[in-house]
Amino acid sequence: MNGMKKFLIYTVVISFLILASYIVNEVREVRYMIQNPDVYVKNARAPLDVASASGDFVRPDAARRGVWSAPELAWLLRERIKLDVMEKLVDRGESLGSYNDMVEEYNILARIIEYRERDMKRAEDLVEERKTDIVSDALDESMNMMMPERVKLASSNERSRTIWSAQKYLHLMGLYQGALSGEENDETKYAIKTFQIGASLPVDGLADEELVSHLRTLWITRNTPSKVGF
Repeated sequence: MNGMKKFLIYTVVISFLILASYIVNEVREVRYMIQNPDVYVKNARAPLDVASASGDFVRPDAARRGVWSAPELAWLLRERIKLDVMEKLVDRGESLGSYNDMVEEYNILARIIEYRERDMKRAEDLVEERKTDIVSDALDESMNMMMPERVKLASSNERSRTIWSAQKYLHLMGLYQGALSGEENDETKYAIKTFQIGASLPVDGLADEELVSHLRTLWITRNTPSKVGF
């Protein structure tokens, strides 16, 4: 009998401690919300349906409503950078259609965003650490998307790709106004020499991988955002 009484007493004490701990945490949370009304959540109606915080970047589900996790916010921040990069690169045609589809998807998600400021800060820090890589990946994706199939399928495939890439970068920098043909011509050579002189590189007018690497690095440096955010 004494054993049963002790068990009941222990059970009551443990239950009381658990309840007390829960109440203390809730009081702290409410106090934090009162003291920091603009730091807790952006949208006042935010339900309790909170997304999983696993992974670095998690694509949000447009059908779900609730407070977004930091990985979801990071995904949207990353997408914003990608769209800014692609906006500078896209031209008319198939690539423009693909870009517009991405913009539409982004806008749908941006309209339903709800977040805690502390999660947004975590997301911004994550994207800030990787923003150069994000710009680099978006650039490569865009260049591949815009490269004509005839260039990709050319018999001299790698050479055509290299020349086309050089022409595209030089065009973006305002140094080349000719056709993006993937074929060498005098206008391309002149634009390359102009760039090489300005960049203090050996002047040979050749479109090679080293030149494309210089052009790519310079473009990324110029177009990496100084600050992450919407």
